[in-house]
Amino acid sequence: LSVMLNCFFAIPQTIIGYRRQGFLRRFACTPLARVHFTLGLVLQRVAIGLVQIGLLAATGALVFGLGFAWAPLSFDPLFLLGTAAFAAAGFFLAGILATVESAVAVAQILAMLFMFTSGLFVPVELIPRPFADLTVVNPVWYFSRAVFESLVLGRGPLDLGPALDRLARHNASVS
Repeated sequence: LSVMLNCFFAIPQTIIGYRRQGFLRRFACTPLARVHFTLGLVLQRVAIGLVQIGLLAATGALVFGLGFAWAPLSFDPLFLLGTAAFAAAGFFLAGILATVESAVAVAQILAMLFMFTSGLFVPVELIPRPFADLTVVNPVWYFSRAVFESLVLGRGPLDLGPALDRLARHNASVS
């Protein structure tokens, strides 16, 4: 959830702010490739997300005595793929919206819809029918399940195939 919120709010605000200040136009005149600028924004989100997950995992382990069976071969690519999917959505919002205020409003609507149809707060079985049907297209559902299975249960990459497939499809459809 923190990865999604981080990408939905920070990337559009940054891009739209840079666009309004004329930074993107000036940036186009530099020898730095656009892909490096884009990767820099995405890698910021990856770093922040890893710190957030690390703090949550440390709190869970130290305060609540939770055990983790971290599977780096599945967690690391999964985390990068999930962050890329949500970052793509953030770039999409930045591309279609003109003001930071509109980006924040749209991001809040999408974030609420994704949060409350993800099964993170309310079991999917208890969500009203029209909204529960949205779970199958909700990337937060697949990302959170895959992160849990990889980080807590220690499942390997082959065990996470369906979740990774859904995340990859979402990433391709948003990009």
